[in-house]
Amino acid sequence: MDDRSERHRLTDPPRHHAPARAERPDGRFTAAAERNSTPPHESWPKAPASDTEAWRPVLDSLADGILATATPDRTDRLFPNDVQQFDPGHGGLGLAYGAAGVLYALHACGRPAPAEHVDWLVARAAAAPDLPPGLYDGLTGIAWALARLGRRAAACALIERVIAAEPPTDPGLGSGRAGLALGLLDLAEAVGRRGLATWALALGHELAREEPAPRLRGLLDGWSGQAALFLRLHGHTGDPGWLTAAETALGRELDGVDNGAGLSDGMLVLVEDRYHRKLPYLAAGGVGTAGLIAELALRTGPDRLPARLAEALAAAALSCRPDPVTAPDLVAAPGLFEGRAGLLLHLLRTGHPAEADRQLRLLESQVMNHRGGPASPGRRSMRLPADLATGAAGILTALHEAVLGPVPLPGLTDFPRP
Repeated sequence: MDDRSERHRLTDPPRHHAPARAERPDGRFTAAAERNSTPPHESWPKAPASDTEAWRPVLDSLADGILATATPDRTDRLFPNDVQQFDPGHGGLGLAYGAAGVLYALHACGRPAPAEHVDWLVARAAAAPDLPPGLYDGLTGIAWALARLGRRAAACALIERVIAAEPPTDPGLGSGRAGLALGLLDLAEAVGRRGLATWALALGHELAREEPAPRLRGLLDGWSGQAALFLRLHGHTGDPGWLTAAETALGRELDGVDNGAGLSDGMLVLVEDRYHRKLPYLAAGGVGTAGLIAELALRTGPDRLPARLAEALAAAALSCRPDPVTAPDLVAAPGLFEGRAGLLLHLLRTGHPAEADRQLRLLESQVMNHRGGPASPGRRSMRLPADLATGAAGILTALHEAVLGPVPLPGLTDFPRP
């Protein structure tokens, strides 16, 4: 959703995404037209998310579809995820775009990851010498997932590599020090190593003291990621100074964005610096920041929230439920990080169940029938990925939160519901 493309409302979005291609186990692709001869999701529930029995078959079908795409015989990747999993050093392994995120999502949503698949992740991570240390793109996130998948020894081996690596200069959550600290804070408890929490606390103090400017905006790459760490450190220590640090970081995120308030047509957006798009989304847009503002308000009391942050929080809600005439509700992708699933997640975590149900209904138009089950087009509708950031694992995570309960994701959705 951006300011260039959404002046016109699509009252009946197309059910078939012609550019999408499905990757076969042999690495080749089939065009959407070749594999989609029936309308998708004739049984997509019209019921609210509270009707768990109506939605369980969708959750099961999503999980089955993800598992059906696995190719443990390949060494370059386990699932047909977004092409970003092939970026140098990533090896198809990370939390955002790689196997770690997919296997964790399956596990957290009640579908045990096959041992063969977890073995693949352990072996490939051990054999990859140049993995970055980051949370969503590297070693810390893989260790975080493996600890939750019951592979404590493998997680500890990756932690040793994180400790030996040079800390990243990037201060962000996705690839940088905020993510490193937040992941270590979780791992300290998961693997029973208190020293990791001490290191996480030291990194947090360093970020709060130095206030390093991030390279981009949003929850993964901007000031908001540092705020996520500070809020977690407040929960860990009880020190109110971390609330002040989080408030400062969130204010900096809003600085200089569209008249200084981060608002466009009354909606909260962040300008994504690479392509200058105005985004409302979870990872790089307004609702990712607003979710942290909501968490800050829970801890300080809404009456103590600065007026500017309170205005941004209200504007984020409008981003998820725009007026059909003045602000059309077209969302380009269904995914979690930059799509409708992320908006759905924000509505759930900020207490808007009726609007969340509306997003569930709209999501039907953005998933398609692939081999008898639901699949979702990823970035630019060029693939049917399984990953957490753009694909089916992210859709599964959001739907599980709506129907059955929260799926913790570090720095994104690991705060308690209001």
